[in-house]
Amino acid sequence: MSPLLDIRSLSVTFRGEQAVRAVEDVSFSLAEGEVAALVGESGCGKSVVAHAVAGLLPPGAAVSGAVLFQGRDLLALAEREMEAVRGAGIGVVFQNPSLALNPLHTVGRQVAEPLRVHRGEKKEQAFAAACRALAALGFADAPGLMRLYPSQCSGGMNQRVVTAASTILDPPLLIADEPTKGLDRDRVADVAGELGRLVAERGTALLLITHDIPVALALADRVAVMYAGEIVETGPAREVLGDPAHPYTRGLVASLPENGFVPIPGASPSPVDPPAGCRFHPRCSFCVDRCRTERPALAAAGRRLVRCRRCP
Repeated sequence: MSPLLDIRSLSVTFRGEQAVRAVEDVSFSLAEGEVAALVGESGCGKSVVAHAVAGLLPPGAAVSGAVLFQGRDLLALAEREMEAVRGAGIGVVFQNPSLALNPLHTVGRQVAEPLRVHRGEKKEQAFAAACRALAALGFADAPGLMRLYPSQCSGGMNQRVVTAASTILDPPLLIADEPTKGLDRDRVADVAGELGRLVAERGTALLLITHDIPVALALADRVAVMYAGEIVETGPAREVLGDPAHPYTRGLVASLPENGFVPIPGASPSPVDPPAGCRFHPRCSFCVDRCRTERPALAAAGRRLVRCRRCP
Protein backbone atom coordinates (compact mmCIF):
# COMPACT_ATOMS: atom_id res chain seq x y z
CA MET A 1 0.00 0.00 0.00
CA SER A 2 1.11 3.56 -0.70
CA PRO A 3 1.93 5.59 2.43
CA LEU A 4 -0.53 8.24 3.56
CA LEU A 5 2.29 10.81 3.67
CA ASP A 6 5.48 10.43 1.66
CA ILE A 7 8.12 13.15 1.97
CA ARG A 8 10.82 12.88 -0.68
CA SER A 9 14.10 14.84 -0.63
CA LEU A 10 12.49 17.89 0.98
CA SER A 11 14.74 20.95 1.22
CA VAL A 12 13.73 24.38 2.52
CA THR A 13 15.84 27.54 2.33
CA PHE A 14 14.80 30.96 3.59
CA ARG A 15 16.10 33.80 1.44
CA GLY A 16 17.21 37.10 2.93
CA GLU A 17 20.50 38.90 3.35
CA GLN A 18 21.85 35.39 3.85
CA ALA A 19 20.38 32.06 2.80
CA VAL A 20 19.22 29.99 5.77
CA ARG A 21 19.31 26.29 4.90
CA ALA A 22 16.66 25.13 7.36
CA VAL A 23 15.97 21.65 5.94
CA GLU A 24 18.07 19.62 3.54
CA ASP A 25 17.19 16.39 1.72
CA VAL A 26 14.69 15.05 4.26
CA SER A 27 12.79 11.89 3.29
CA PHE A 28 10.42 9.74 5.31
CA SER A 29 6.90 8.34 5.09
CA LEU A 30 3.90 7.78 7.33
CA ALA A 31 1.28 5.05 6.96
CA GLU A 32 -2.40 5.30 7.82
CA GLY A 33 -2.92 5.09 11.58
CA GLU A 34 0.83 5.28 12.30
CA VAL A 35 2.59 7.66 14.68
CA ALA A 36 5.93 9.07 13.54
CA ALA A 37 7.96 11.56 15.56
CA LEU A 38 10.52 14.10 14.43
CA VAL A 39 12.82 14.81 17.37
CA GLY A 40 15.83 17.01 17.94
CA GLU A 41 17.05 20.20 19.57
CA SER A 42 15.34 23.54 18.93
CA GLY A 43 16.29 24.96 15.54
CA CYS A 44 17.07 21.60 13.92
CA GLY A 45 14.35 22.06 11.27
CA LYS A 46 11.63 19.73 12.50
CA SER A 47 8.92 22.42 12.71
CA VAL A 48 9.90 23.66 9.25
CA VAL A 49 9.15 20.17 7.92
CA ALA A 50 5.73 20.30 9.59
CA HIS A 51 4.98 23.72 8.11
CA ALA A 52 6.04 22.51 4.67
CA VAL A 53 3.61 19.59 4.91
CA ALA A 54 0.79 21.90 6.02
CA GLY A 55 1.60 24.52 3.37
CA LEU A 56 2.31 27.19 5.97
CA LEU A 57 5.82 28.29 4.99
CA PRO A 58 6.31 32.04 4.36
CA PRO A 59 6.15 33.21 0.73
CA GLY A 60 9.91 33.77 0.49
CA ALA A 61 10.82 30.16 1.25
CA ALA A 62 12.55 28.19 -1.50
CA VAL A 63 11.23 24.62 -1.40
CA SER A 64 12.26 21.59 -3.41
CA GLY A 65 11.43 17.90 -3.32
CA ALA A 66 7.94 16.43 -2.97
CA VAL A 67 5.36 16.08 -0.21
CA LEU A 68 2.87 13.43 -1.30
CA PHE A 69 -0.35 13.21 0.70
CA GLN A 70 -2.81 10.55 -0.47
CA GLY A 71 -0.83 10.53 -3.72
CA ARG A 72 -1.03 14.29 -4.38
CA ASP A 73 2.05 16.51 -4.23
CA LEU A 74 1.09 19.25 -1.78
CA LEU A 75 3.97 21.44 -2.94
CA ALA A 76 2.35 21.67 -6.39
CA LEU A 77 -1.07 22.81 -5.12
CA ALA A 78 -2.35 26.36 -5.34
CA GLU A 79 -3.24 28.02 -2.02
CA ARG A 80 -6.98 27.59 -2.62
CA GLU A 81 -6.47 23.86 -3.18
CA MET A 82 -4.30 23.67 -0.06
CA GLU A 83 -7.01 25.37 2.00
CA ALA A 84 -9.31 22.47 1.16
CA VAL A 85 -6.68 19.98 2.38
CA ARG A 86 -6.04 21.76 5.69
CA GLY A 87 -8.65 20.79 8.22
CA ALA A 88 -10.41 18.14 6.16
CA GLY A 89 -7.30 16.15 5.22
CA ILE A 90 -4.62 17.46 7.57
CA GLY A 91 -5.25 18.85 11.03
CA VAL A 92 -2.59 20.93 12.77
CA VAL A 93 -2.12 21.45 16.52
CA PHE A 94 0.27 24.37 16.91
CA GLN A 95 2.80 24.67 19.72
CA ASN A 96 1.27 27.88 21.15
CA PRO A 97 -2.48 27.33 21.35
CA SER A 98 -3.14 30.73 22.93
CA LEU A 99 -1.73 32.40 19.81
CA ALA A 100 -3.35 29.94 17.41
CA LEU A 101 -6.82 30.89 18.65
CA ASN A 102 -8.52 34.15 17.66
CA PRO A 103 -8.99 36.26 20.82
CA LEU A 104 -12.05 37.99 19.33
CA HIS A 105 -14.12 34.82 18.81
CA THR A 106 -15.61 32.43 21.34
CA VAL A 107 -14.29 28.91 21.80
CA GLY A 108 -17.50 27.47 20.38
CA ARG A 109 -17.31 29.50 17.19
CA GLN A 110 -13.69 28.47 16.56
CA VAL A 111 -14.26 24.76 17.15
CA ALA A 112 -17.39 24.81 14.96
CA GLU A 113 -15.81 26.85 12.15
CA PRO A 114 -14.21 23.90 10.25
CA LEU A 115 -17.63 22.25 9.94
CA ARG A 116 -19.17 25.40 8.52
CA VAL A 117 -16.28 26.15 6.13
CA HIS A 118 -15.58 22.64 4.83
CA ARG A 119 -19.01 21.01 5.06
CA GLY A 120 -21.36 23.96 4.93
CA GLU A 121 -23.19 22.88 8.09
CA LYS A 122 -25.70 25.25 9.66
CA LYS A 123 -24.71 27.10 12.79
CA GLU A 124 -26.88 25.05 15.15
CA GLN A 125 -25.58 21.72 13.83
CA ALA A 126 -21.96 22.87 13.86
CA PHE A 127 -22.18 24.24 17.40
CA ALA A 128 -23.78 21.03 18.67
CA ALA A 129 -20.98 18.99 17.12
CA ALA A 130 -18.38 21.37 18.61
CA CYS A 131 -19.92 20.90 22.04
CA ARG A 132 -19.71 17.11 21.69
CA ALA A 133 -16.08 17.36 20.54
CA LEU A 134 -15.13 19.41 23.60
CA ALA A 135 -16.95 17.03 25.91
CA ALA A 136 -15.07 14.12 24.34
CA LEU A 137 -11.81 15.83 25.33
CA GLY A 138 -12.79 15.84 28.98
CA PHE A 139 -14.53 19.20 29.53
CA ALA A 140 -17.23 18.66 32.14
CA ASP A 141 -19.07 21.88 31.23
CA ALA A 142 -18.65 21.95 27.46
CA PRO A 143 -21.72 24.20 26.89
CA GLY A 144 -20.27 26.77 29.31
CA LEU A 145 -16.85 26.57 27.70
CA MET A 146 -18.39 27.25 24.29
CA ARG A 147 -19.29 30.78 25.45
CA LEU A 148 -15.81 31.64 26.74
CA TYR A 149 -13.03 33.48 24.90
CA PRO A 150 -9.46 32.09 24.76
CA SER A 151 -8.25 34.74 27.23
CA GLN A 152 -10.67 33.30 29.80
CA CYS A 153 -9.14 29.82 29.48
CA SER A 154 -5.90 28.38 30.82
CA GLY A 155 -3.11 27.30 28.50
CA GLY A 156 -4.01 23.65 29.05
CA MET A 157 -7.66 24.34 28.21
CA ASN A 158 -6.70 26.18 25.04
CA GLN A 159 -4.48 23.25 24.06
CA ARG A 160 -7.50 20.95 24.15
CA VAL A 161 -9.64 23.51 22.32
CA VAL A 162 -7.13 23.62 19.46
CA THR A 163 -7.06 19.82 19.43
CA ALA A 164 -10.86 19.72 19.19
CA ALA A 165 -10.89 22.22 16.32
CA SER A 166 -8.10 20.38 14.50
CA THR A 167 -9.77 16.97 14.72
CA ILE A 168 -13.48 17.77 14.46
CA LEU A 169 -13.45 16.83 10.75
CA ASP A 170 -11.67 13.53 11.50
CA PRO A 171 -8.70 14.25 9.20
CA PRO A 172 -6.65 11.16 8.30
CA LEU A 173 -3.45 13.03 9.32
CA LEU A 174 -2.83 15.14 12.41
CA ILE A 175 0.34 17.21 12.84
CA ALA A 176 1.15 18.09 16.45
CA ASP A 177 3.92 20.70 16.59
CA GLU A 178 5.55 20.68 20.04
CA PRO A 179 2.21 20.04 21.80
CA THR A 180 3.86 19.64 25.22
CA LYS A 181 6.28 22.57 25.07
CA GLY A 182 6.29 24.64 28.26
CA LEU A 183 3.92 22.33 30.15
CA ASP A 184 4.58 20.70 33.51
CA ARG A 185 4.98 16.93 33.58
CA ASP A 186 1.40 16.25 34.73
CA ARG A 187 -0.02 18.30 31.86
CA VAL A 188 2.46 16.68 29.45
CA ALA A 189 1.05 13.28 30.44
CA ASP A 190 -2.50 14.57 29.85
CA VAL A 191 -1.70 15.89 26.36
CA ALA A 192 0.17 12.70 25.41
CA GLY A 193 -2.78 10.65 26.63
CA GLU A 194 -5.23 12.71 24.55
CA LEU A 195 -3.15 12.30 21.41
CA GLY A 196 -2.79 8.59 22.05
CA ARG A 197 -6.56 8.22 22.42
CA LEU A 198 -7.19 10.08 19.15
CA VAL A 199 -4.89 7.70 17.32
CA ALA A 200 -6.34 4.60 18.95
CA GLU A 201 -10.02 5.54 18.68
CA ARG A 202 -10.09 7.23 15.27
CA GLY A 203 -7.21 5.58 13.44
CA THR A 204 -5.66 8.98 12.82
CA ALA A 205 -2.06 9.08 11.62
CA LEU A 206 0.04 11.41 13.76
CA LEU A 207 3.16 13.36 12.81
CA LEU A 208 4.57 14.43 16.16
CA ILE A 209 7.11 17.25 16.26
CA THR A 210 8.83 17.27 19.63
CA HIS A 211 12.02 17.77 21.61
CA ASP A 212 10.50 15.66 24.41
CA ILE A 213 12.14 12.23 24.09
CA PRO A 214 9.88 10.48 26.67
CA VAL A 215 6.75 11.68 24.82
CA ALA A 216 8.14 10.43 21.50
CA LEU A 217 9.00 7.10 23.11
CA ALA A 218 5.52 6.78 24.61
CA LEU A 219 3.58 7.62 21.44
CA ALA A 220 5.64 6.94 18.32
CA ASP A 221 5.89 3.80 16.24
CA ARG A 222 8.83 5.28 14.32
CA VAL A 223 11.13 8.20 14.97
CA ALA A 224 13.38 10.37 12.84
CA VAL A 225 16.12 12.27 14.66
CA MET A 226 17.04 15.61 13.07
CA TYR A 227 20.22 17.62 13.47
CA ALA A 228 21.16 20.84 11.64
CA GLY A 229 18.40 20.43 9.06
CA GLU A 230 18.88 16.77 8.15
CA ILE A 231 17.84 13.36 9.44
CA VAL A 232 20.72 11.57 11.17
CA GLU A 233 18.91 8.45 12.37
CA THR A 234 15.50 6.92 11.73
CA GLY A 235 13.80 3.63 12.57
CA PRO A 236 11.51 1.97 15.12
CA ALA A 237 11.12 4.33 18.07
CA ARG A 238 12.08 1.85 20.78
CA GLU A 239 15.21 0.79 18.90
CA VAL A 240 16.39 4.29 18.03
CA LEU A 241 15.69 5.84 21.43
CA GLY A 242 16.35 2.72 23.50
CA ASP A 243 19.66 1.80 21.86
CA PRO A 244 20.77 4.79 19.75
CA ALA A 245 23.40 4.32 17.06
CA HIS A 246 24.24 7.88 15.95
CA PRO A 247 26.43 9.85 18.38
CA TYR A 248 23.93 12.73 18.34
CA THR A 249 21.02 10.45 19.25
CA ARG A 250 23.15 9.00 22.05
CA GLY A 251 23.77 12.52 23.30
CA LEU A 252 20.06 13.37 23.28
CA VAL A 253 19.21 10.27 25.30
CA ALA A 254 22.12 10.84 27.72
CA SER A 255 20.91 14.42 28.34
CA LEU A 256 17.62 13.20 29.86
CA PRO A 257 17.33 13.79 33.64
CA GLU A 258 16.80 10.08 34.27
CA ASN A 259 20.09 9.35 32.46
CA GLY A 260 22.19 11.84 34.39
CA PHE A 261 21.35 15.06 32.53
CA VAL A 262 24.68 15.02 30.64
CA PRO A 263 24.58 17.83 28.04
CA ILE A 264 25.98 17.48 24.53
CA PRO A 265 29.12 19.66 24.39
CA GLY A 266 29.12 22.69 22.11
CA ALA A 267 26.21 24.18 20.19
CA SER A 268 24.32 23.45 16.98
CA PRO A 269 25.91 24.98 13.88
CA SER A 270 24.51 28.00 12.06
CA PRO A 271 22.07 27.09 9.26
CA VAL A 272 23.65 29.89 7.26
CA ASP A 273 27.04 28.18 7.15
CA PRO A 274 26.86 24.53 8.28
CA PRO A 275 30.19 22.71 8.65
CA ALA A 276 31.63 20.59 5.87
CA GLY A 277 31.53 16.83 6.17
CA CYS A 278 29.36 15.45 8.94
CA ARG A 279 27.46 18.35 10.47
CA PHE A 280 27.77 16.87 13.94
CA HIS A 281 31.56 16.40 13.80
CA PRO A 282 32.48 19.59 15.79
CA ARG A 283 30.56 18.17 18.79
CA CYS A 284 31.33 14.47 18.31
CA SER A 285 33.80 12.60 20.52
CA PHE A 286 34.11 9.85 17.86
CA CYS A 287 35.17 12.24 15.08
CA VAL A 288 38.02 11.21 12.76
CA ASP A 289 39.60 13.12 9.85
CA ARG A 290 37.19 11.89 7.17
CA CYS A 291 34.22 13.08 9.27
CA ARG A 292 35.44 16.65 8.76
CA THR A 293 35.48 16.45 4.97
CA GLU A 294 33.08 13.72 3.79
CA ARG A 295 29.35 14.10 4.28
CA PRO A 296 27.89 10.70 5.16
CA ALA A 297 24.70 9.38 3.57
CA LEU A 298 21.89 7.63 5.42
CA ALA A 299 22.90 3.97 5.42
CA ALA A 300 21.07 0.86 6.56
CA ALA A 301 21.94 -0.50 10.00
CA GLY A 302 19.52 -3.28 10.79
CA ARG A 303 15.97 -1.89 10.78
CA ARG A 304 17.14 1.70 10.91
CA LEU A 305 19.02 4.23 8.77
CA VAL A 306 21.98 6.09 10.25
CA ARG A 307 24.01 9.03 8.87
CA CYS A 308 27.41 8.18 10.35
CA ARG A 309 30.53 6.62 8.83
CA ARG A 310 31.50 5.04 12.13
CA CYS A 311 28.18 3.28 12.74
CA PRO A 312 27.75 -0.30 11.50
